[in-house]
Amino acid sequence: MRIAIQGKTLVLADLLSDAYSRLSPQLADKVGLYVVSLRDGPGFSLASAIHAVVRGPDPAEIRRRAQHLGAVEPMMVGTARIDTLASALESLALTAPPDQHLLGWVVREIHRGGDVPVVVLVEGAVIASTLEALREPDSEAELTDAWGWSTPVVGHA
Repeated sequence: MRIAIQGKTLVLADLLSDAYSRLSPQLADKVGLYVVSLRDGPGFSLASAIHAVVRGPDPAEIRRRAQHLGAVEPMMVGTARIDTLASALESLALTAPPDQHLLGWVVREIHRGGDVPVVVLVEGAVIASTLEALREPDSEAELTDAWGWSTPVVGHA
């Protein structure tokens, strides 16, 4: 996923890696990352549930400021301990699969496997993945070389 910020295109994994790199070494192996849309009900709920446990930016304040500035899709990137992130996911009232308890389990399993879990919740769709899996190759050729197959570019966000 690519994001345009002030005319510069960034890869979502770069933003997440930056957030992860700012953690203290004592916390780095105990946290997961999340990206949510603050206009999306479940995304805002996840950020609010984490904020209720973790000191940090208030998602309601970020959403209010973003709306005041005219942001079309205010987003929030954050970090939370694995147990906090998994519990917040399990408390969500999702109307579509996957089941929120499955998401909590996936986050714990990704962490147990030694990877950094990432949850992306935008427009009611939720993805649980690893930070490494979100990194995009620099070119279509790298994708083909690395995996032996290619995926055509359908569009740009």
